[in-house]
Amino acid sequence: MTTQRTNSPPIARTRTLPSRPPSTDPAAEAAWREREHARLRRCETLVAQLHSEGELATTWKLDTAARLLWATTSQRVWEDLVIDQGWPTSRYRAHLTTVLEAALLAPRRHR
Repeated sequence: MTTQRTNSPPIARTRTLPSRPPSTDPAAEAAWREREHARLRRCETLVAQLHSEGELATTWKLDTAARLLWATTSQRVWEDLVIDQGWPTSRYRAHLTTVLEAALLAPRRHR
């Protein structure tokens, strides 16, 4: 399966989760860690797919690229831009996708 940059790029499909729960609730904290771990694994899978398809920029180590994707798509970033700064979700998605594609994807050889 070839990654499509023009139709629903995989980077744009990475989802964020609700904010981190207070650390006073051990069950909520454990659930949060489990969800974040699963989200990191999805980012690792996506980066591995980009690498196998020749789409990941050669300057990246896979684990570093996955963690950048994971951190950049965190709930905190969404809250900062959408909640605090009033960006529409569509603007957030468009700009985040542009930033991540520019940072992670190999330059296109043919336009």
